[in-house]
Amino acid sequence: MANETVAATQTTRVEPVELSSAAPRVLEPARGYPGALIVVEGIDGSGKSTQLYLLKRWLEIGGRVPLLLFA
Repeated sequence: MANETVAATQTTRVEPVELSSAAPRVLEPARGYPGALIVVEGIDGSGKSTQLYLLKRWLEIGGRVPLLLFA
């Protein structure tokens, strides 16, 4: 029992890591055309519409113009 108490109170110090200046800030697409096709599958009530809404908002906040088509 005493060992569990000691283990629970110990903390691990984490040092920050600096990114190399050579690391790319923006990833360039490997394709020669703009855009991407994203398919969301799932059963009824699994949250597909919610996830698409959140994806749309994330793209808009990032300065992208999403075109969403539902079939």
